[in-house]
Amino acid sequence: MNFSFKKIMAAVCAVCLLAGTAGCRGGGNDKTTGTTKGTALESMAPADNTWRDAVPSGDNTAGTDVYETQTQVSDKTPAGITSTQTTTFGSSGNDMFERIIATSDGGFAAIGFFGAADGDCKDADSGWAGTKSVLVKYDKDSKIQWKEFLGGDNAGVIFNGLAELSDQSIIVVGNTNSSNLGVKADSALDALMVKYSAQGKREWTKLLGGSLNDDLYSVAATRDGGYIAGGYTESSNGDFAGLKENSRKAVLIKFDSTGAPRWKRSMAGTMYNCFENIAVTGSGDIFTVCITVSSDGDFKGIAGRGDKDTVVLKYDKNGTFKWTKTFSGSGIDELSAITCSPDGGCVIAGKYAIYAATDGSFEPYHNAGSYDAFLVKYNSDGTIGWAKPFAGFLNDEITGIAAVNGGYAAVGTSESNNRDFSGLGNKGKRDGFVLLLD
Repeated sequence: MNFSFKKIMAAVCAVCLLAGTAGCRGGGNDKTTGTTKGTALESMAPADNTWRDAVPSGDNTAGTDVYETQTQVSDKTPAGITSTQTTTFGSSGNDMFERIIATSDGGFAAIGFFGAADGDCKDADSGWAGTKSVLVKYDKDSKIQWKEFLGGDNAGVIFNGLAELSDQSIIVVGNTNSSNLGVKADSALDALMVKYSAQGKREWTKLLGGSLNDDLYSVAATRDGGYIAGGYTESSNGDFAGLKENSRKAVLIKFDSTGAPRWKRSMAGTMYNCFENIAVTGSGDIFTVCITVSSDGDFKGIAGRGDKDTVVLKYDKNGTFKWTKTFSGSGIDELSAITCSPDGGCVIAGKYAIYAATDGSFEPYHNAGSYDAFLVKYNSDGTIGWAKPFAGFLNDEITGIAAVNGGYAAVGTSESNNRDFSGLGNKGKRDGFVLLLD
């Protein structure tokens, strides 16, 4: 497996290859694409508004970590990669784009937060408190087409993920405890969904909530014109009635284009559990990554090897469970970036750390730094196609990944200037990078 690096600036950098992703409707928690313009919509199965177990009873085993030798997806080297230009967006306060997607018109859209109602954010409400969020749509030449702001009182509004739907509208998910938006309890967070038209008009805002904290962390478009969102809830009432009490539940919900639920899945444990990212294949299969600290409840027999584990699950388009696999060691592993592979599988990526000798899924590898970047390719049937670390002696991680013509493109941050990063050097404490794999 070959790879190469390019450094990127910590701003909005329009990399042409990210717009070339095919066959995957990735979540807004990495740099993957939205939908393909002109894709025929599939009919939806009848709605099921009952919470179902994410892993059906009797199937709560993740199997063993077995490495198999597989033919690479492609032997082509990613070509046509050009960094066209870097553009900035900001106010006089602290501003940051955290998620970006390519859009079907050749442009891209980004979400983040901003600190002040001035500069590029002068149209925002200066009276908003707490975190203030923004969605910006750019055209293929990196020119702003439109921008929309959202905030409120209390702790404000946080945008976590975004996806482009089949009609070129954009769905954004996150959380808020703003009473201005109708949050049911001032002391708790409600999960938030906002839909914007292709022209940037806010079409609707919806909340999902109970008496405790609820959050949607990831979202991906589906072939029927709707979308699927993942996150967590601490509630067992309100919109989450029927779920286990005194637990933290990872939740996965399929919605139609109006925001009405079609089916719902959950996994409960006593510690942190969250569906942090989602990818949908061209045939409608769903891959999702759950990061968990739990070893009990629905995670018994699945997770609990380390302080934080990565659980990968696959469903068909109707929410039928296919398989679950755990990639973990005795330390902390967070492989939450995900993209579909051209052969119907998926690739996950992120970071891991093992406190002593490497073990578990990471046993064949050496933990070179505090955190090492890591990628794993899963085949459609859940077997492992390949696994690969990218490491220096300091902190390195992959934060997003996309399938491109000829291989994969990943982005991340590194503090290292040795081992796999020796050819790059290090210009500051933490540098951004683009990693290309064939």
